[in-house]
Amino acid sequence: NLTSMNGAGKVTIETGKVTLVDFWATWCGPCQKSFPKYQELYVKYKASGFEIAAVSVDDDDKKSAIPGFAKEYGAKFPVGWDEGHKIADCFKPPGMPSAFLIDKKGVVRMIHEGYRGEADAKELEEKIKSLL
Repeated sequence: NLTSMNGAGKVTIETGKVTLVDFWATWCGPCQKSFPKYQELYVKYKASGFEIAAVSVDDDDKKSAIPGFAKEYGAKFPVGWDEGHKIADCFKPPGMPSAFLIDKKGVVRMIHEGYRGEADAKELEEKIKSLL
């Protein structure tokens, strides 16, 4: 559990929900493109049991930029900071951003590295729908 830095509740993985755990950073260009799309998916599927846990791997000196980034790129889903990269060390994201899609039982069903636009969003959405 991480405290949300954008006032959107806890950054957590709950059993019974399909959760997109997104590892990102304020210096990551593709993250600027993925956030608005993830917000769209969040609005579309939240009522069906979809949740997002956005985990920033920024270093201490960039921590203060996290709330502004979330606001600028329209994230209303929970955004937290991974102090000391404790969570990232467990998941071992292959790059920035990396999205881990976790099913209702807590099993990782998809790992998606990078964000290249609409095709990636479509692929994620299809997988989310299949797990809800």
